[in-house]
Amino acid sequence: MAIAMRSGDMTQPWGAGAATGTILIVDDEVVIAEAVAAVLQDEGYRVATASNGREGLNLAAELRPDLVLVDMMMPVMDGEEMCRRLRENPATRDIPVVVMSAVHRSLRDLPFDHAAFLPKPFDLDTLLDTIADALKGTSE
Repeated sequence: MAIAMRSGDMTQPWGAGAATGTILIVDDEVVIAEAVAAVLQDEGYRVATASNGREGLNLAAELRPDLVLVDMMMPVMDGEEMCRRLRENPATRDIPVVVMSAVHRSLRDLPFDHAAFLPKPFDLDTLLDTIADALKGTSE
């Protein structure tokens, strides 16, 4: 996948490194997790990955990331259960969560608080904008 520039910004190549913060990506699709991690690292984010909700919960408690990007359909523990448990834990309840899913559900159907919903497949501009907006919401 060749990524040269963000649309709408013809002067800044990706990788300008303006972004800051730690993002935890929780997705069992290794190709997606690695591609998203590479893009986010190029943007200046620190990134950790987990392949299921149980690993994601452990890393969230350990790292206290600025944002969690989580897929809904995963083995061992799905994204819905992971998010429910994140919200139950005082140490992780305030971490913004961006939900990713190929199953397009109504936002009202998600039984937990989340910053945004990102339907798969998504383009990288939408991903970066969604993450930036979710992180802005935590600093206000």
